[in-house]
Amino acid sequence: MDRIRIVVADSDWSRARLVKYSLENKDIQVVEVSQGLDCLKILCQEGGDFVILDANLPDLNGRGILTLLRMTPSFRDLPVILLSDDIADSALLRQLRPGGFVRKPFEVRDLVLATRKVIEEKTQSHRTGTSEVQDNRGFREKE
Repeated sequence: MDRIRIVVADSDWSRARLVKYSLENKDIQVVEVSQGLDCLKILCQEGGDFVILDANLPDLNGRGILTLLRMTPSFRDLPVILLSDDIADSALLRQLRPGGFVRKPFEVRDLVLATRKVIEEKTQSHRTGTSEVQDNRGFREKE
């Protein structure tokens, strides 16, 4: 199995570093960026399997990035966990189908568990050839 590449886009350098330290291992590579445009640049030029995205990036916010990803055929199904302190984001997110939503402030272990869950779902959907979307209430629907 190839190494999973996760792009962490977070304006808080120390939080991004902690996430990288908590996730990176022999099976997972973590690339950190602090700007929304850098996130898009990395994804377009180098690729990625998964994104952890801060909703409050300084140049292009996470909602805008997620909208652009969903409009781009090659990134339409890219799993994304959105980090936000605004619970109102969860309604928008149901339309944009992220892999998950983690409310800030959060415990890193909660983000690690959410990340592992999304990776497992992605791996399982590749094996079975199906795609499932889970809304924030835990319900699943097949696409």
